[in-house]
Amino acid sequence: GRRGAGVTDTTEDALLDGRVRLRQPARGFRAGLDAVLLAAFVPARPGEAVLEAGCGSGAAFLCLAARVPGLRIAAVEREATMAALARDNASANGADAAVTEGDVADVTLARRLGPCDHAFANPPYWPGGTPPPGAVRRAATHESGAGLATWVAFLVAALRDRGTVSLVLPAARFDAAIAALHDAGCGSVALLPVAPRAGQAAKRVLV
Repeated sequence: GRRGAGVTDTTEDALLDGRVRLRQPARGFRAGLDAVLLAAFVPARPGEAVLEAGCGSGAAFLCLAARVPGLRIAAVEREATMAALARDNASANGADAAVTEGDVADVTLARRLGPCDHAFANPPYWPGGTPPPGAVRRAATHESGAGLATWVAFLVAALRDRGTVSLVLPAARFDAAIAALHDAGCGSVALLPVAPRAGQAAKRVLV
């Protein structure tokens, strides 16, 4: 792997048939299909402003930028090394993205980065239980301090009137997502279940 941005052992991967080049850690949480699905679901149009919370190495906002030209992209990432990777990836892909190191508990930050037309996230989704091995993967998939309601509140705080919030989550977290959106004052909800193949139960939901 390559060395840089405070991360050793990185790989360079291709998303969207090579339209996005993504450098990310070789171990721990790695972006994949969830980021691609989320980017495809955000109803952004050319020239609009978007915000991603918890952007990691930038996979979702880069896929969105590849699909929709002329976006003004703001992104927030708590981990300094991942934020640096996201900045490097944005530059390498020619994306107009400003990546801020920050926490979703900071609603003031969300307001400062807004107002935006669309806000989106692939948040940590499991509230408890036995975490997967590895501190990085555990932090990326398990709520540690900031629960789903905190993530949604952050996204909503950055929105203009009639803006949209988009999330990708395990199907089992659908009820929690609806409750969080309702508590944050969101209006109508659109749901897209995603199943591995026809005839199987959905494993992911886009909300």
